[in-house]
Amino acid sequence: MPGARVEMVTPLIETLEAMDSGTFSVLQQLEELRTRFLMLDGLLGAVGTVALFVAELGIANSMVMAVLEPYQEIGPMSTVGATTGISNSSSSWNRPLSVSSAELPAW
Repeated sequence: MPGARVEMVTPLIETLEAMDSGTFSVLQQLEELRTRFLMLDGLLGAVGTVALFVAELGIANSMVMAVLEPYQEIGPMSTVGATTGISNSSSSWNRPLSVSSAELPAW
């Protein structure tokens, strides 16, 4: 049919299916593909959400440990005679991002 429109195909398919005729339509295939892609999008969205949640937990754990570790080291270091300057310099080696721009060498 030259000039057939999508609006005309759907009622024709329904009529043929009501007569128990075997039908094949590209529109039906497109709808099935659209449904499958929606399911795939939902699945990938759920996987991405779980991945972001796990990454968030890892980042939060790193931040909490960066704060809590030095406090656990202060007690044993002060019992062996460390002063405030010694404990600060020894625990700052594992915090490279805390370096200010004044401490960076001029290139």
